[in-house]
Amino acid sequence: NNQYQRVRLEQRYALTTFYFAQGGPKLWSSINRHTWAGWINYGMGVHECEWHGIDCEADNDDGNNNDNERRHVVALRLNPSTGVVLTGESLSTELGLLTSLRRLDFSSQRLEGSIPDEWKALTNLEMLALSKNQIQATIPEWIGDSWKQLKTLALNGNLVEGTLPTSILSLTNLKHLELQFNQKLQGRFDDLMVAIPDLEHLDISSTDLEGTIPSEVIMSNLRVFQAWNTQKLAGTIPSTMGQWQSLEIFSIDDIPDMKGTIPTEVGGLSNLQELKIIRVPLTGALPTELGNLSNLHTMVLSFLELKSTLPTEYGNLSNLETLDLNINSGLTGTIPTDYGKLVNLKYFDVSTTNLSGTVSTDVCDLKLDFFRADCPNKNPEPNDIICVCCTWCL
Repeated sequence: NNQYQRVRLEQRYALTTFYFAQGGPKLWSSINRHTWAGWINYGMGVHECEWHGIDCEADNDDGNNNDNERRHVVALRLNPSTGVVLTGESLSTELGLLTSLRRLDFSSQRLEGSIPDEWKALTNLEMLALSKNQIQATIPEWIGDSWKQLKTLALNGNLVEGTLPTSILSLTNLKHLELQFNQKLQGRFDDLMVAIPDLEHLDISSTDLEGTIPSEVIMSNLRVFQAWNTQKLAGTIPSTMGQWQSLEIFSIDDIPDMKGTIPTEVGGLSNLQELKIIRVPLTGALPTELGNLSNLHTMVLSFLELKSTLPTEYGNLSNLETLDLNINSGLTGTIPTDYGKLVNLKYFDVSTTNLSGTVSTDVCDLKLDFFRADCPNKNPEPNDIICVCCTWCL
């Protein structure tokens, strides 16, 4: 009993200190406008596990979560969806006393400061979401030594700077990593991919991270890879990416130093739903194998340096809703009649290309919401498109 009394005192102290560091009842009631937002005012006799945004679990064999004296705080969920607004120039060091904490979500708030060293005591932490705040600090070097259970790390949309700590490579349980929109964050993302091949979600957009997509490791569990405006991403799209069988979203944009072609092996990614390659100097032809992507709903391959015709096989993409191939001057030939089989297509852009010919009745019968092409209404040139159903002609 003395042990649990100490735990209760520590967790209630940690939460109360955090509450008053956030301005206490005066600030919380004025910002949040909910009676339950004021933890202390909610009721002096109310157990801290009943305070809004807190989850607890019993630390006993019978699983009785109503045993007040034995409940430990395992989650703090204080994001806008819970109706709570957080502010402050620092993160509460006292939260490091919540040693049973597994999930901490302070996303989309107004928090500043850095991750306190006292938080290294949170050795059971599985999820940390501090996305869309104003955290201006480095990722602590101790992260890989202290948070070995971590599965989700979301620091996107902050002011995180410095170099990725080497210990982050020890987070072998990590599944979900969001680092995007931290423009001063440096280090090598490819080392992460090699060290943690079981990653499921990786977003490095708008960072100063560098590296190449590794060919020597098969990311068999990766579902999402995004890199927009990641200027130091180089190399090629490796053919081994065709073995990333869980991949659902592959999206890269504004990658000036990436070379090579779109590998034909990408056509074997049966779970792929979104393929976006934009403003990347890739060459070669459009792989006909992409027509095998039966679950694909979005294909955007624009601002590339391809030399190709439009594969008729893309008419087999029955779930495709968006097909954007604009600003590819190396695209020639005509729009295949088989594209009339794309019954779910809503958005089709083939403008600023060198396609020509007359758009078939089968394609026009799709009645697209948006269809843009190089189809001048007057005095068409031989390399123009004749289109009576386009919604926008250039």
